[in-house]
Amino acid sequence: MSKLKTLGVFCGGSDGNNPAFLQAGRDLGKELAEKKIELVYGAGFTGIMGALGTSAHENKGRLVGVITNHLQRSERPTFTIDELIIVSSMHLRKDIMFNRSDAFCILPGGIGTLDELFEIMAMRQIGETNKPIIVANIDGFWDHFNGLLKELIKNEFAQEKHEHLVTVVNSVDEVIPTIERELASLNG
Repeated sequence: MSKLKTLGVFCGGSDGNNPAFLQAGRDLGKELAEKKIELVYGAGFTGIMGALGTSAHENKGRLVGVITNHLQRSERPTFTIDELIIVSSMHLRKDIMFNRSDAFCILPGGIGTLDELFEIMAMRQIGETNKPIIVANIDGFWDHFNGLLKELIKNEFAQEKHEHLVTVVNSVDEVIPTIERELASLNG
């Protein structure tokens, strides 16, 4: 039986320029639904986020969407989210997503996705959380992120152990098994 009950996913609200990014969102949404793992996400209906949510919904998954008032006004819902939480700020949005998730998956995305990734990494670095963070490096999207992390360590702005704040996988198929292994090792 899976220890993973809820997965927070951070990803782009845009399609990106590689069809593999949208497909990764669709594949992860389907897998979460099939494995009865609740999706906690930004409630967007466009881009990778929209592909993720639509796929989870179409496959009868449970979705918790957290969105700001501002973003909610510009989004056009295409289906009903099981639990929609509307908040006043991005800070509150992240806080709810962090607290509602057992682990996190980072798919390709932009500045917002980077913000979410770096904040959860910082929380893990200082010991505020120990939840697994899995970066899905679809078609090498996160290669430069990995290089940046190595550069921070090389220049002593981070320690070598900080490279292990996240686990990088190369496909969506690896996300849930990797999280489950990490959760099992945390729970001993």
